[in-house]
Amino acid sequence: MAKRAKAGKTSTHGADDVTKRAPTEEEVSERAHQIWLAEGMPEGREVDHWMRARRELEREAGLE
Repeated sequence: MAKRAKAGKTSTHGADDVTKRAPTEEEVSERAHQIWLAEGMPEGREVDHWMRARRELEREAGLE
């Protein structure tokens, strides 16, 4: 049976723990691929897509 956090207490296993970490290489790669597809699969933009993906994921995680 799972334990519940008492009222007024914050669980250390909540969603905030997940959002306050740097994105993994796999997450950045997946996002960069989505960006590449959305932009019509242009050639030579790998670094731009990778950096944009990292920035977006960091912003979403509240790390910016």
